[in-house]
Amino acid sequence: MPVGIITETDIFKSLVELFGAQETGLRLTLEVPGNKGVLAKIATAVWEQNGNIISVGTFDIDKPGLKGIVLKVSGVEEHQLIDVLEALGDHVVDARVCAGVE
Repeated sequence: MPVGIITETDIFKSLVELFGAQETGLRLTLEVPGNKGVLAKIATAVWEQNGNIISVGTFDIDKPGLKGIVLKVSGVEEHQLIDVLEALGDHVVDARVCAGVE
C-alpha cells in the first residue's frame, strides 16, 4: 500500500542537504589513493587547520588506484589547506568558495 510519492523536488532538497549547499564553505574536489584510512587523514588535516567538514562525498574516477572525493569545509585558509592536502599525496583538482543557498 503506497504511503506517498517521492518527487523530483524531494530528491533535489535531499541532495542540497547532503552536499551542505545551504552553508558557505570551501568546496574541494580531490583525486586520492583508494587506500584504507585516506579519509581519516584528510579529516585530521582539516581539523589541524581548525576547519570543520560540512559535507563529504566519494565517486569513482577513471584512473586506476584512485578515487574522487568532494569535500566542503569551513573555517580554513584555502591555500594553506591545499598545501597540506597535496603534501599528504592528495591531488586537489578544483577548489572554490561556495556561498550557501536558502
